[in-house]
This record gives sequence, C-alpha cells and structure tokens, in this order.
Amino acid sequence: MPTRFHSVANRAASLSMKVLFGYSSRIHVVGWDYTNRAGGFLLASNHISHFDPPIISSVVRRKIDWMAMAEFFPIPGLGHFLRAVDALPAARERADRKTIRSAIERLKDGRIVGVFPEGGIRDGA
Repeated sequence: MPTRFHSVANRAASLSMKVLFGYSSRIHVVGWDYTNRAGGFLLASNHISHFDPPIISSVVRRKIDWMAMAEFFPIPGLGHFLRAVDALPAARERADRKTIRSAIERLKDGRIVGVFPEGGIRDGA
C-alpha cells in the first residue's frame, strides 16, 4: 500500500508534468473511458521519449505504477524518485519473475501497472 510520502511524490510529479507539457503538447488518449474504471489493469504504450511515463501519468486520473529499467534504480536521485512513485524495477535481459509477481499483486489490488512492451525508447515507426 502506498505511503503518504509516495502519494505526495506522485501528485508532485503529475502536477509538474501538467505544468511543463499541458500547454505545449497535444496528447491523444485511446481508451480514455477505461482509465476511470475501478479495478486494476495493465496500461501498455509505445515508448518514444523519456517523458512518456510522466506525460501519460499527468493525463490519466488514477496513479500508474510504471515498470522501469532496473539499471535506473541504483542511480542516486533517480532511483530514490522511482521508488517514491512506486515504480517496479524490470530486468530486460531475462524473465524477471519478482517484478512480474509484484505487478500481478498490484493489479489484484486494483492498481494500474504501466509498461512499454518495446522494452525501451523507439522511434515510433
């Protein structure tokens, strides 16, 4: 269950992205009505920028627990931030059973788990 700190960190990140990108970007959401439903679901998106997770999180009204590259978590500052927003560390070079089990538990708890199936940033083509 997210702590108060995690909730505040998520709100701060979402508000920052709304301020930064709200007026300068056009965002098209497919399946908008699904984001307001109760219960957990897996949100899958294409990945064309490092800004994708915060931008998507800023337009979806519910909190998203993103899967992120495990390599990011040991980086000072970035790793702390990722843990604060309840991101899941995902090892891309192997089947990461621990992360998969954690994602399933979060889905069962009614949370949204965000994933980029490409496993990294692509040009969108």
